[in-house]
Amino acid sequence: MQHYDFGTICHKIVENIFNACGVLDFAKMKACIPEATQKALTEKDEKTKADDIKNSDLATQMLLAQKGIFENYIETFVAQICSAPEKDGKVKPSGKFENYTVLGTEKSFNQPINANYSLYGQIDAIISGDAEQGDVILDYKTGSLPDPKDCVPDDKEKLNGFQMAVYSKLLLN
Repeated sequence: MQHYDFGTICHKIVENIFNACGVLDFAKMKACIPEATQKALTEKDEKTKADDIKNSDLATQMLLAQKGIFENYIETFVAQICSAPEKDGKVKPSGKFENYTVLGTEKSFNQPINANYSLYGQIDAIISGDAEQGDVILDYKTGSLPDPKDCVPDDKEKLNGFQMAVYSKLLLN
């Protein structure tokens, strides 16, 4: 693992799950959590020297001692992504993204704007949408949820969140 912060590790676990499952199916994704977590926590960082503490058995053992914490957090995330909130704030099964297909994870894009500048971005995940919604960009956050109004176009087809607007531009070109 390149960095040992909670968000980076969670991103890697979710990427492993999405790549293994291919479809947003809660039961299938939940079954992938232990293996995906194990893989993320034991992966050696190829960019770091072999004798660096990041690649040590001690670092791996420390991460594995916290495996249950990661698994519980990721299970909650998977339940949320496969569910839609009800009016009372509780989640119901089989929600908005259940059974959508994962089109890609950690997709890198580079779009020239002019001779001097380019837009570059890395999208956490892209899933196939329905005919009405189109494809969906997922950007996972470990600290807080984005304001929903920043994630969808307003009535004038304008995206309020700069990051999502850039991702949308990169994806459309």
